[in-house]
Parts: sequence; C-alpha cells; structure tokens
Amino acid sequence: MFYIGMFLTYFLSIFFLEGVFAFVHYGQVEPVLLYSMLMTVFYAGVLTVLSSIGPKAVRKTVSGVLSFACCLFYIVNHIYLYVFKMYLSAFSVMTGTGGIMTYYREIIVALKANILYLLCYLVPILFMILFWILFDRSAKPVPRLNVYNDWGKKIWVLTVTFAIFFTAVRSLKVLGSEVYSPYDLYHYAEVPEMSVRSLGLMTTSRLDIKHLIFGEEEREDEEDAELSYVLVAKNEESQTETVKEPVHTEAPAVTPEPSLNEEEAKEVTESKEIAEPEEQVEYEPNVLDIDFDSLIADAKNDDMKKMHEFFKNNHVTKKNKYTGMFEGYNFIFITAEGFSQYAIDKELTPTLYRLTHEGFVFNNFYTPLWGTSTTDGEYVACTGLIPKSGVWSFYRTAEKPNAMPFAFGTQFAKLGYKSRAYHDHTFDYYRRDLTHPNMGYDYKAVGHGLEMTPTWPESDLEMMEKTVPEYVNDEPFHTYYMTVSGHLYYTFEGNYMSYKNQDLVKDLPYDVSSRAYIACNIELDRALESLIKQLSDAGVLERTVIALSADHYPYGLDKSSIDNLAGHTVEENFELYKEVFILWNSEIKEPITVDKAACSMDIVPTVSNLFNLPFDSRLFMGQDILSDESTGFVVFANRSFISDKVKYNSITKQAEVLTEEPLPDDYIKNTVKYVNNMFTYSAKIIEKDYYKFFK
Repeated sequence: MFYIGMFLTYFLSIFFLEGVFAFVHYGQVEPVLLYSMLMTVFYAGVLTVLSSIGPKAVRKTVSGVLSFACCLFYIVNHIYLYVFKMYLSAFSVMTGTGGIMTYYREIIVALKANILYLLCYLVPILFMILFWILFDRSAKPVPRLNVYNDWGKKIWVLTVTFAIFFTAVRSLKVLGSEVYSPYDLYHYAEVPEMSVRSLGLMTTSRLDIKHLIFGEEEREDEEDAELSYVLVAKNEESQTETVKEPVHTEAPAVTPEPSLNEEEAKEVTESKEIAEPEEQVEYEPNVLDIDFDSLIADAKNDDMKKMHEFFKNNHVTKKNKYTGMFEGYNFIFITAEGFSQYAIDKELTPTLYRLTHEGFVFNNFYTPLWGTSTTDGEYVACTGLIPKSGVWSFYRTAEKPNAMPFAFGTQFAKLGYKSRAYHDHTFDYYRRDLTHPNMGYDYKAVGHGLEMTPTWPESDLEMMEKTVPEYVNDEPFHTYYMTVSGHLYYTFEGNYMSYKNQDLVKDLPYDVSSRAYIACNIELDRALESLIKQLSDAGVLERTVIALSADHYPYGLDKSSIDNLAGHTVEENFELYKEVFILWNSEIKEPITVDKAACSMDIVPTVSNLFNLPFDSRLFMGQDILSDESTGFVVFANRSFISDKVKYNSITKQAEVLTEEPLPDDYIKNTVKYVNNMFTYSAKIIEKDYYKFFK
C-alpha cells in the first residue's frame, strides 16, 4: 500500500501543479493535461522510489522535501514567467544566478501580486501530509524490515514506471507527427512556449536540460512532416485546410520575392550632401566570393555539409539605390532597454519624436521577445541571426570565442574606425565583458572604465555626457550603446529615473506604471538630445548616422497598461512586438518611408549595405529591407511569422491571408519549414563557429 499511495500522491501533485500552471498562464488545461498525465507517471515513479529509502522518519523527511521541491519548481517558474515573460532555462539557472538580486524589487512585487496562485502551488504539500496521516493509521506494525522484498518493490515500481513512460513516448507518434505536434516538440523542435502548452512544464524543463547537454536532434523523417492549419482568406470566412504533403526543405522556395514600396522613391528628397543614387537597370548581388562547392566537398561530416548547402541556397539580396549612401560616415548604434513607441510624445520626448519621424521611417517594424530577454535582443540586432534556444547566445559566441567577422565593431575596425561600446550598468552582466570585445569593441561599463552615479537604474543622459567626448573628435568612429534607464520596474519608488522625471508626467491620463514608464524614458530622450548637441558642437553631426532599436517590448508593464497607452486592446502574438527603429542622419531632409514588415534581425544587413560594408546576404537570417529582393519577413520566438502574403500564428495554427492574390502552392508549408531551418542553422552557426570560414 505504501508504494501505491506514495505514487498516487506524487502523480496527483504534479498533475495538479501542471494544471494550475496551464490555467493561470494560458487559461486552459485540456491540451497540457492530456500529455502531461502520461509524462507524470515517470516523475511520480522516480520520486516514489527516492521517498521509500530508509526508515519511516527518513522517508517522511525525504518525501516532504521532494514535495516542497516540486511546489517550489513551479513557483519559481511562475514568478520568472510573470516578471520576464519568458521561461526559465537551465542555462540561465547555472549562469545567471549571480545577478538575480538585481531584480529583488521586481520579485517582491511579483510575489505580492501572485500570492493566491502561490498558495495554490503549495497545495501538494497538503496531499503529502494527508498521505502520511492515512498511511500511519492503516499501517500494521512490522517487527523487522525485509530488505530483499523492499528493494524488489522498488525495482518493480521503476520497471512499471519506465514501461509506461516508454509507451507514452512511443504513443506520441501514433497520435500524430506533424510539425509542432507533441511528437515533434518532444523529439525535435525546441519551442518552449508550444512545448509547455503541449507536454507540460516539467517535461519541457527536462528536455531543456537534455538539449543543453546533448544538443538538439534533427528530424530525418521529413516525408512524415505534415502541417495542419486554418486558412483565413482576406475578407472571407475561415476555412480549415489539412495538409497531407510533406513540408519541403528548399530555402529558395520560401524566400519572399519582394519589391520596395513604389511610392518610396517619390517621397525621398535628399540634400546636396546626400545625393540621390542614379537609377540602375541591374544591381549586383550582395555576396562575397565564397566557394561553397569546395566547402561542401571538403566538409568533414554531414552536419557541416548541410550547413554549407543551406547557406549556399539561402536568400540573396542585391545592392540597391541606397548602397553606400552612408559610406565613410560615423555610426552610432543604440540598443535601448525596454523602449517602445509608447514612450514617444511630441512634448515630453521631443528628440525621440523627431528621430522617429525623420530619416528612414519604418512603419511595420517588429522587435520579437526572445528566450533570454535583453541579451538575446542585443544578439539579434548585432548579428542578424536568431538566438539559440535555452542558452545565452551572445555568451556562447564569446566562450570559445567564435569568429564575428560581420559584427559592426569588427567591420568598421577593418576600415580604420575606432570601435567603442558602452553600457551604463554592471560591466559583466550577461558577460558583456566577453561578448562585446569579441565583436571588436573597446568596451567600457560600470566597474570597467565607466564611473556612474550609483542609482537604479543609472542615467543614460549621464552616460552620454561622460562618453561622447571620448570619441567625438576621433573620426571616423563607430560607437555602440546598451542603455538602462528604461529598465523595469515602472514605479516612482523603485525606479530612480522615473522618480527623477515624475513631475513631468504627473498630469498624464494613465495609470502609475504607464506614467513611470514614460518618465524613465524621458532620460533616454535627454540622452539623445545631449548626443546630438555634442555631435553638432563638434561639427560632425551631418557626417554621423544614429540607429536605435529596442531590446524587447516593455514587458514590465501590465497588459492593461499597454492597452491603455495604445488606446486599444493590443493583439498579443504579433502587435505586442510592433516597435520603432530609428535610422537617422540630419541631412535627410524628408522622411524615407518603408512600409514593408521588418524586424531587428534586418538591422545588420540593412545598415551594412548603407555603409557599403563587405558582407554576404546569404549568411544572415535577416535581410536588407531596402533591397528590391525583400518583401519583408518577420519571425517570432514561437515560430509565428509575417510575410507580405500571410500572418501565421504557430500557437493557433491560423494563417491570415494579407493579399488578394492566391497563395503559391504549398506556400505556408514551405515557409514553416524554412522558419524551422532559420532556427536550426542560426543555432549551428554558434555551435560550429561557422563564421570562421569567412574571416
């Protein structure tokens, strides 16, 4: 009876915890409970055996500790997801625990806001207490423990447990093996948001540890990779289309076939300093002289051969009328912490308003939230690649270190520029002390060459006042900034930048968090004002390009606050990540409007083309958004995507058609496969140090 009772207690406990987690975060429990029930058998069996070793006092203690550990596991993941809007990875636990106290204010706020849910997560402890009460009442005195029989029962429990678990895993394919099915998520696709929804949090975490140690498996049975989705035709009722054909692998078949907005040329009025490039009939491809055929022939293994083949056939963009528009100019690139269009106000943040309405104006720019928040946001903007799931991608590039020949720091340094990077917070947070020098920068931050007033967060304005004099008279220069003034949490008590600018927002018709958010971004606005003034005073403003993008949307704001700032209910799979990208030079007298969908992954190839830097468009996942070969293509962390033809939601499997024209044959299937390849080969660039071939 002991083993059966203990097993049922653990089984019900984990099953209950999975159900609470799913209900709180997704508002539904059915999908996750179906497969979680099968996986829970394994965990319950192992915990039962661990709780059955030793005399009763030891068993009670161990079972109590393990029961509490299970509850704590879900509590920690709940709070982490609540604060950071992402799942806690094993890599972050092992690597980032040293900086967790930086967020103690946010954690306290989250604990208070979720107290009822946290109490629910502790219910399984009552289950365990109830088990021991009932067991003690029903148990007969045993004069002496039969060690042989006891271990025999343990082996029996483990055998049955593993048999059921093995059957459960095997049954996943019987229930379907299409793309993003539970089978696909268990064995191949590392997509935490979908995996937690389908397989449960504990199984997703176990798979995360497995991938961290052994790497991801590649799907070989492509002929079985089907895809089902709901096709929503433009201005028509929805219709369900179940695809039975395999998803193809060729990248060219899904590469968007874009063309720039035809009205854009009419809107461009250049000054004498920036002359309109002459029209050309045909532009050269933006590629390097890479002999992929030789690389394929000399590949040491199939893995590397597949990489060479993928990048050989990857999308190609050509040079265009904007190629070299800023050649020889200075370049300042800023990743702004938690920045969004909601911080822009004509009166309160006039510099941000000016920069977002002048220069290049991207009307459909997105900054997806990736798995490791700020550092992944930086990584995408600085590399044009997708981060590898479950790790700190930037840190992984610096561990070996990996070659980074296309990073702006490296590229501009080769041309004789002085490449510098600054951050107004702790120098080694996310190991920027390794990652940024590896990108070719002379790096300074708090504790490493940059002295800042000790506040939380620190002042972007103060950073500009202290750093710009170091390079403004040292042309040509390239400078990269990672700001911090816009960091969560958005309160007037715990955010010094919000407190500093509190009086300026007191009359705004928003809640406290929204006003605090705008207030702390006033500091960013003043920093940009100071930057522009210093550049102007030094006589280099007209020869300097400023680019700014966010690391992620302001997830420190409640959804209700974001809706209030937006003036409507913001759609959460796509619109939530719609941001602004500043690409500005004072000599662009009229806005150059770009209506195509674009994202932070497009920054590197787009800017590289504008500065006429040598690069190969096939080696990025992003595209030069100004090229005639790009219609615009945005990929999100959950593998949803936006093209010029559809919006595909990977969670609902709904494809909204954006054009009146009929979709090409197998368009959605092929694009889904290409998106998966983007994730796979972005990760392999890090794993294989792939750019070493192109240094």
